Amino acid sequence: MDTQVKYHVSGMTCGNCVKHVQVKLSEFADDVIVTLDPPQAILMEPKKDINVLNEALAEIGNYQLLPQAARKTPIEIPELPSDKILRRAPTVLIIIVAAIILFMLFFKK
Repeated sequence: MDTQVKYHVSGMTCGNCVKHVQVKLSEFADDVIVTLDPPQAILMEPKKDINVLNEALAEIGNYQLLPQAARKTPIEIPELPSDKILRRAPTVLIIIVAAIILFMLFFKK
């Protein structure tokens, strides 16, 4: 059975970081794929748990593996139609007031 574990990798900033992390993690898995964007490591058949892997990475730099679910990603909140209406409300109000003023000017007795 092929076990594939995916981790978020914090602390990587360049291609050299990717190379160093890949070389170090390859000591603990059959195959390792490390990418910078997104910053992640995929280990096939890992031989050690995350704590041992993080200790090994700490020896080579300020790198840390986090379980993929633990990664904090911003939640996208969809824009509601009412938000668009509220954002346009000041403009609509100005147009209505201008129309009323023009109406009063032209139809003044």
